[in-house]
Formats: sequence, structure tokens, C-alpha cells
Amino acid sequence: MQRVTSTIESPRSILSPRDLARALGVSESSVKRWVDDGQLAAVRTSGGHRRIPIAEAVRFIRKTGTPVVHPEVLSGASLLAPGATSSPGAEHEITDRLHDALASDEPGRGRAMLLSLYLSGWPLAAIFDGPVRQALARIGERWRHEALGVVVEHRATDTCLGALAELRTLIAPPGPDAPLALGGAPSGDPYLLPSLMVAITLADQGFAERNLGPDTPLEVMVEALPRYQPRLVWLTSSVIDRPVRDLSRHLVALSEGVRPWEGVVVFGGRTVKALPRLPDNVHHLGSMAELAAFAKGLRASV
Repeated sequence: MQRVTSTIESPRSILSPRDLARALGVSESSVKRWVDDGQLAAVRTSGGHRRIPIAEAVRFIRKTGTPVVHPEVLSGASLLAPGATSSPGAEHEITDRLHDALASDEPGRGRAMLLSLYLSGWPLAAIFDGPVRQALARIGERWRHEALGVVVEHRATDTCLGALAELRTLIAPPGPDAPLALGGAPSGDPYLLPSLMVAITLADQGFAERNLGPDTPLEVMVEALPRYQPRLVWLTSSVIDRPVRDLSRHLVALSEGVRPWEGVVVFGGRTVKALPRLPDNVHHLGSMAELAAFAKGLRASV
């Protein structure tokens, strides 16, 4: 059923039927019919004009598989070639192209590719576990044999951060009863992307996420728990030489901190190895896909 309200979102987060029609290459009357038929949710201005939140437009596009002819209307991105995201060997080809865009410092092309994948229906977890992780892993090895390897890695990270920030705006905001998730990376861990990808993956699963980011002292994270009372706490670990005992101490402290409201703790990262036995409300997840599935199950149990 069409939703009608007296207030609308900010101009940057909504589309007129004409805007969406242009993005999809269809008639304005078709978009209005979708709204009136209840296929596409809309709000109304005080003058009675239909306005479609961008997050709702993206939901419709992903659900129906409607091609996007002019994606710049939605995000400024340029779509990949038709069929490029679903053809045999697509992930390998996309990873190569993303790596090339990041390595050659073409932020517009790299950002466009990631946004295109999402608009074409790829799950966020698949984007993060596949092309993003694989392309960045290859770039992360360049410092071993290239003088500018660190520069390339830093620029690639900046491009991905920009793309992820845009992806976050395309996800529908959490409902009023959404469970809260809180997390970040521990002290001495400077990596921005892992915790941000966790936050966006959880947002996509309907959580209200609060990302504390990298290099968050344990005592700060624990002190924040009573304030937010998160249903889920995450911890990413990407520093190769981090002692196992430090990670274990973090996890046990967080586990104890969330017990009063039956919260859970999840953790992961490329440095996680064998750990001593952990509390029963602490879970090791090996990928964003595992995180998405875990979060979906947790939401269903709330």
C-alpha cells in the first residue's frame, strides 16, 4: 500500500517520478502507476506530489531486476556493461577490473563498479567478500616490490571508503524497533575498511549500527556498552602481530559487558587464529556472508 505522509526527506535523498523514470529509461506514467499500485512506496509533498526515497527506489530496482539506464541520477555511478555481473566467470573479471581501477587510481571508475554491483542485485556481503577483499589483498602485496606500493594501497582504501559511504546511503534506514549493533577495531589496529564493512552489512540486515571505527581502546568500548545496550557487538582484527591473549581479553570483557541484556559478540579478521575457549555468547565469523546470515538469524529471534 502506498505510504503518504506530510513530511518528506531532504532533497538529496528523494526522487520525483520524472527523476526515477529517467534513471530507468521508462515513462513517468509507469513510475506513477507503480506507486499507485503499491509496488513502489512513496511519500507526498504538501502539494500532493509523489516523491520516492532513494532507498526505496534501490529496493525496487534490486527486487525487480529493472535495468538502470542512467544510474548517475541515483548515485553518479556508471553501470558495468549489460550482463557483466551475471556472466560465467563474472566475479573473476570484476575483481580484475576493480583491481585495475584501484591500482591506477581511478576513483570514479572504482566507485562506479561497486555501486553498479549493488544496483544490479549483488548482496553486499558478496561484494565485500569477493571483489573488494580480493582486489585489496592483491594491492596490499604491492609494497613488497613497488616503491609506491603504500601510496597505491592508501589511495585504493580511500576510493573504497568513498564507495562504501555511498552504498550506506542507499540502504533503507532502520525501523524504530531495530536492534542496535556496536563495534570497531581494537587499540593498535588502524584499518578503517573492515569495521565499516561490518557496519554496512549489519545495516543491510536491519540493524541500527554504531561504528566506533579503528584503534578503539578496550576500556572505551566496554564503557560504551551500558549507554547503547547493543544486541550485537563486533570486533575486527587485522593487525598481523597482535598477541592472541590481547584479543581474548577483549572478547571476554565484551562478553561480560553485554550479558545483562543478553547481547552477543562476534569477531573476525585475517589475524584470528586458534584462541582459548571463549564464552558461549562469543562467535567467530569467517566472512561477511557468515555475518549477514548470523545477523539475519539473530533478528529473527528478537
